[in-house]
Amino acid sequence: MALVCIAIVFTFCSGAVAAPTGWILFESERSGGLDIFAVRPDGFSLRQLTANAGADSSPPVSPDGSTIAFTPTRDGDSELYLMNLDGSEPRRLTHTAADKSYPSWSPDGTKIVSSQHDSHDAEIGLVDVSTGETRKITDNDVDDWVPSWSPSGDRIAFARGAFPNNCICAMAPDGTGLVSLTACSGYRGAPEWSPDGAWIAYYQEVAAGNTEISIMVADVYVLGVASPLTEIVSVSPAPRGWDCPGAWIADDSAPTP
Repeated sequence: MALVCIAIVFTFCSGAVAAPTGWILFESERSGGLDIFAVRPDGFSLRQLTANAGADSSPPVSPDGSTIAFTPTRDGDSELYLMNLDGSEPRRLTHTAADKSYPSWSPDGTKIVSSQHDSHDAEIGLVDVSTGETRKITDNDVDDWVPSWSPSGDRIAFARGAFPNNCICAMAPDGTGLVSLTACSGYRGAPEWSPDGAWIAYYQEVAAGNTEISIMVADVYVLGVASPLTEIVSVSPAPRGWDCPGAWIADDSAPTP
């Protein structure tokens, strides 16, 4: 029973991903370092997929369920790696100076979008899975990070700005058609599309009590979006008990508590 509870906690709050093969992938320090694990939705059949000196994190699965993308620090910086679903054959995909994080697959599995951090700021980068070729699709003086590719493939949602104020935005995969989906007041992050592409879940942090005290609490909101992205349909708090974005019912557009 304890294992089941742990699996649920990681599914909602630690970047866990429900793979199309019936496994939940998550990162955990239970082995001493930060590694990637897989577990069945019932909490059984726990598997450790990585075991390295550096931190292994952010493990989304390719749309066909065969490949895991992740961002280890085993080579001194954080690059994009790929490995098979069972953790075998890890291979480095990118070789650039910028640290990578928060990878998200394109629906056809040919590209990965991720945050790319350098000494200046964070931008959104696009990587060709077959070649490892990387290019920026945002390039400005503000932080662009935590991208999420829409199920239709025509939009990428992401957070723009830095603490204490940022907003959720969306754009085409080539960086054009930028739309701000929320106001840029308050701290927002981790946008996640619903399976039907009609909603985006994200968290918003608000100061608790005295605004001079940097103690933050997070609420989750769901954002209804029109297609094409010309207007915001609705914004509302997610159901209580659904504490972090990232979990949607597979055959519906509603978040699961």
